[in-house]
Amino acid sequence: MIYEKLIFSLQPTGFFAFVASIPGVFMVFALILVLLKFIKRKFDSYENLEAQDALS
Repeated sequence: MIYEKLIFSLQPTGFFAFVASIPGVFMVFALILVLLKFIKRKFDSYENLEAQDALS
């Protein structure tokens, strides 16, 4: 007889079950880093604009 072992169940799982897994945590962490980098770029561009306005 041949047996097949399923690693994942065929039952639908929720979003939080994926986030609780290691790949899910890495994806959430990457999204947070991208968001923080985007916010930092926006603030840096505003500071550069203010510095240019102060010089003129």
